[in-house]
Amino acid sequence: MPDYKRTILPKTRQTKTNIMKHVCILLFAVIVNSISWSQTPDFSLAGFAALNDGTTGGEGGTEVIVNTYADLKTFAEEENTPYIIKISGSITGIGSVAGQDYEGSIAVESNKSIIGIDNTAFLDGVGLTMSGGSNIIIQNIKMSFISIAEAIPEGSHDIPGIYSEFGDEGRAQILVNGGDLVSIRNTSRNIWIDHCELYSEDPEIQTNKDLYDGLIDIKNETGFITISWCYFHDHHKVHLVGSSDSDLYTDRKITFHHNWYENVNSRLPLYRGAVGHVFNNYMYMALGSCVNSRMSACIRVEKNYFENSKNTIMTSDVGYAEIIDNKEVNCNFTEPYPGSCTASIEYTYDHVLTSSVDDVKDIVLQYAGVGKLDNETFESYTEEIPDKVDVFHNSATNMIHIKYTGTHPIQLEIIDMLSRVMIHKSIFAQDLIDLSSYKKGMYIMIFRSGKERSVHKFIVR
Repeated sequence: MPDYKRTILPKTRQTKTNIMKHVCILLFAVIVNSISWSQTPDFSLAGFAALNDGTTGGEGGTEVIVNTYADLKTFAEEENTPYIIKISGSITGIGSVAGQDYEGSIAVESNKSIIGIDNTAFLDGVGLTMSGGSNIIIQNIKMSFISIAEAIPEGSHDIPGIYSEFGDEGRAQILVNGGDLVSIRNTSRNIWIDHCELYSEDPEIQTNKDLYDGLIDIKNETGFITISWCYFHDHHKVHLVGSSDSDLYTDRKITFHHNWYENVNSRLPLYRGAVGHVFNNYMYMALGSCVNSRMSACIRVEKNYFENSKNTIMTSDVGYAEIIDNKEVNCNFTEPYPGSCTASIEYTYDHVLTSSVDDVKDIVLQYAGVGKLDNETFESYTEEIPDKVDVFHNSATNMIHIKYTGTHPIQLEIIDMLSRVMIHKSIFAQDLIDLSSYKKGMYIMIFRSGKERSVHKFIVR
């Protein structure tokens, strides 16, 4: 049985010199201060969805609470009637994948707000499509197609409307909702997607890049769209803007701001043929590329924080970018930067802009995703971290065992004394972290939940 000690630092150790001790304390204070910030985020609507008469969703309509697929479908698909639809708990599709009668696609009509209650609203195997509807708000909802993939029997061939063994590119593909968690197409206008969480599986483990299609894909004559304060993670192809090199609608204007991207492959976004605005996003571990401007697109890429990512801003086919004050930490490049342009941004956004790019990471990590809005519509959660987390450090083997007893996941980040991020992951229950390959020295461990934060330090010997 390993001899774990419930401490981050051993209670006793030989002090080498007082000078070294004071240097370590000073460095620790500098790092802790560097990850704090004093700005209060403004969560109001900004970006292209604020133009063209604005986006108000179901404002003024009847408020309904739904907890079944049938009820959500009934209210979301009713034409010419505004609704504020509040989702309580998890909603799954109807029928059975193996029984070949599964249904999990909601066609959202105009003048709808679909809002998750608390932090528990989950569309589990259910996708949303906007195919001509306008003035729509999607907020505070978690979405994934993982349950569909898990329900497909091994060795399956085509299941009509649900699964294809060879898909469009010779690889297996989920067909529910066209494969996208959110699909915006045809002439849809004025759509705001805010404080949501969309994900599938770790792309380094689930290597079929076509099994799941886009998290949010936007095509055809759509426009005036804002995607803000969302958490996108564990996926291959995140945002496709324009379905092909011939889909070049010039009024397809989209804003992406204050989103958190983690452990994804590419398309943050892949953007064709129009003006776009990408600002104040935190992009961590993008394995293939981040912002990809193509087919004469002009994107203002402004004050984004890129970390441990590849090809932060690139073009693979004559795209352009207006690049303003971004930060790149431990990034690498195999593709060229786009040519320069001046994007026509027709709205004001100083009220939501995080002015210092150094603050973007900390603010986005704390406020992107579900359960982060603190009012009667969204009851946010905050775990009391010191009461819910125990850390056991085996100084002989440099193994750290974390025991977490909270009800909502928290974030863990480990950084070295040069502020380099060594580990960044979610903690759900218990976790074992092997630091035996790390260089000797002091490290900082940070747990986050909502506005709460707990900072520890430990020594790798």
